[in-house]
Amino acid sequence: MILIKKYINNVIFILIFFSIKNLYSQEIKVQIFDQNNIPLPYTNILNLNNNLGTISNENGYFNLDSNQHHEDDTIKFLHIGFKTYKITFNELKNIKNIILEENIINLSEIFIFQSEPKPLEIIQKILYNAEKNYKTKPIKQKVFIRNRNKGKTKKFNIDYKKSSINELGENFFDKIVKKVPEKWLDYSDILTEVYEANVGGDSVELKINPIRVVELNDESLNGIEDLQKIFNEKLNSIDSTEYWKFKSGIFGVKIPKPEIKNLKDDEIKVKDYSNLVKWKIKKIKLSNKKTWDFLYKPKNYQFSLIGGTKINNEDVYIIDFEALKKGKYNGRIYVSIKNYAIVKADFYMPEDKINKFNLLGVFMSTNEKIISIYFEKLDSFYSLKYFTETQSYNFGIKRPISLIKKKENGLFDKKIDEIKVNINADFESSNSYEYFVQNIKPIKKSEFKSLIQKKTFKKINVDQFNKKLWKGFSIIEPTDYMNNYKKKSGNLKN
Repeated sequence: MILIKKYINNVIFILIFFSIKNLYSQEIKVQIFDQNNIPLPYTNILNLNNNLGTISNENGYFNLDSNQHHEDDTIKFLHIGFKTYKITFNELKNIKNIILEENIINLSEIFIFQSEPKPLEIIQKILYNAEKNYKTKPIKQKVFIRNRNKGKTKKFNIDYKKSSINELGENFFDKIVKKVPEKWLDYSDILTEVYEANVGGDSVELKINPIRVVELNDESLNGIEDLQKIFNEKLNSIDSTEYWKFKSGIFGVKIPKPEIKNLKDDEIKVKDYSNLVKWKIKKIKLSNKKTWDFLYKPKNYQFSLIGGTKINNEDVYIIDFEALKKGKYNGRIYVSIKNYAIVKADFYMPEDKINKFNLLGVFMSTNEKIISIYFEKLDSFYSLKYFTETQSYNFGIKRPISLIKKKENGLFDKKIDEIKVNINADFESSNSYEYFVQNIKPIKKSEFKSLIQKKTFKKINVDQFNKKLWKGFSIIEPTDYMNNYKKKSGNLKN
């Protein structure tokens, strides 16, 4: 009897313990606004007591796990061009919104200049001091990266003509049309260590060591995976004298034999991720004339020095720029008064600069392009803190398409198989890339050289965003669309 009572008491204690733990293990979700009630994206949030930090998402939302913070911890909010805001974690738990106050200062009120600073002279000094300000030392960073693509099908029709391949007949293409989703979402979230070293000039060598990779891939919705398997089987079942040719109208091109990937469904190729990160890092370097068009071609822009502000106790100029006839972007940059480093840049492609392409039934237009870059000062140089880029497109095709299998036969190659359809498709797509550096520290060249990058890494495939997978990690808060989106099952055999 005593043993039974003791057992019951232990069970009750365990239940109470976990109830209390769950009660206090809650997430604090808050949205940040400016004084005009406009959400402030990519605001830096930092716990001054333990240096744990995060960043608000594109809609100004962020969350903090109560397990990682104490009630009397001070939480700091930093958004360039706005006054720094501080609040205790206990106070933060009881509010839903935070409003930051704009902090633009009239330079003449706090600085004495021999002559009024001229924006074009500041632009020239940015480039002159770039190598010194952004000189890359060997560093190790902990980085969260989100690569997201969401799309919408506006139109998708396949007019079947003929096929000599039974598996790819009219019924097959009808099923594809039915499986094409109205909306789709693909994304990869990766938390990784990034090792970076300068290898001469502007060249950077980069290695990554993934910590966690989570992916949602909606390709199966439209039957692409099934189609790809069949095509790959057909494309690979050729001898040295055979080849496939893609043809549309009078245009034709040989199709290279597809690369055979020996990856499992739950694996990624680390080198692919590393190359993408390297390409993105190279893109935002000040030596990239395409990204920093307004620095290298200032005559194509109208610049205005609108005032100054403080960023981490550093005085900065605030310069707005607007594209003239040959310019590409409108935006704002924040430039250190002391050393002429760009601390932050926000710019976008105005509507009248949108790139459009329409030729022979193939069209594509860029509807939106927004870039935000923030460099954080570390000792004597500036290092990337975060980088975001969003692009939206319209693209489509209205043309006859043929896939032809041929065998080399002297002057006139012999046709073996042919698939012929007319495609009429119109899609909308929005791609976003977010790169958030959580911490950074200098390392020795020997540490960089000794790191051996893995060939593959296990990833977690999901059908819906799952916060539990990121418990204990700091990530960018997902948008409501990501939170609510659930992948549907899709199979061509159904």
